[in-house]
Amino acid sequence: MKLRLDQVSQNLKNGLAPIYVVSGDVPLLVQECCDQIKHSAKIAGFSEYQRFHIDNQFNWNELYQSTQSLSLFGDKNLIELRMPNGKPNDTGKNFLKDYVKKSDSDNLIILVTNKLDAAVQRSAWFKAIEKAGILIQIWPIEIERLPQWVHQRMRQAGLEPNKAAIQLITEKVEGNLLAASQEIEKLRLLNGEGPIDEKVVLAAITDSARYDIFQLVETAQLGNTAKAIKILHGLKDEGYETTLVLWAITRELRSLAGMAAKLAAGSTIHQVFQEYRIWDKRKPAIQASLKRLSTKDIGQLIQKARKADLAIKGLEKNDPWLIFSDIILCLSGCSVSLHF
Repeated sequence: MKLRLDQVSQNLKNGLAPIYVVSGDVPLLVQECCDQIKHSAKIAGFSEYQRFHIDNQFNWNELYQSTQSLSLFGDKNLIELRMPNGKPNDTGKNFLKDYVKKSDSDNLIILVTNKLDAAVQRSAWFKAIEKAGILIQIWPIEIERLPQWVHQRMRQAGLEPNKAAIQLITEKVEGNLLAASQEIEKLRLLNGEGPIDEKVVLAAITDSARYDIFQLVETAQLGNTAKAIKILHGLKDEGYETTLVLWAITRELRSLAGMAAKLAAGSTIHQVFQEYRIWDKRKPAIQASLKRLSTKDIGQLIQKARKADLAIKGLEKNDPWLIFSDIILCLSGCSVSLHF
């Protein structure tokens, strides 16, 4: 069964499915959707929680054992599977098909993936999941709908913004929903609930002294190496989570890879910007990166980002901050070896 994001809350009131697939490339909306399901599961008695990251080396037998083990106290088991590529190996496919055939009320799985391609959705294992469970595909907010989304989030936070305040936040975040959510929460904490105008928003933005994770990659792309490295060091000193820094870097690298492929296939830069919904203020940085880096370079940077991911998870003995530094230097045009 397929659901839109705005249908999830009502559907959860009707009971829980044995498995949910939450798919999309908007981390904030994906996480909030998962949180809704987890909340309903907790109310329904799913007090045990396990989370697995699925890659090519994942041991599916470990997951099988988790679904078969029974709690001494009769607690139900909520299992979250993070599988970014949405492509399990053959063992995983067989496990998932078997799970939905024999699923019971003591286990509930949330399978979280990036945007699923058409081939995956046509596969037998996925169709079995969709038939027994619920698929929630989360799409990016269209640029023209972003002011409406910002307005709605501000109202939910107890704020009453005027049109100028909404427009100012919309222009600052440039489509980044996580950044918008953070700005709105900051406004609520600084000013409390009630009316908000553009002067209040501008003061909050101007007075913010912390380093901005969303400027890190763009600064590097514009070739400002010193400022980019300063931002990176500032993020580290202020205790930013490495997973968030990795997300910001990886998100941009994947977009660059896709755009480079489109250009290589004959698309114009205007067509690529239109397809990827690039804001005007971001175009110079993106264009500079695409001129500076080859498709091979971008692919190697993505591999570096994967090394950082392994380091963050403790699977490799590397400092993720040093890997981030290499990536930022390369993006800014410095001659750093991409080989490892």
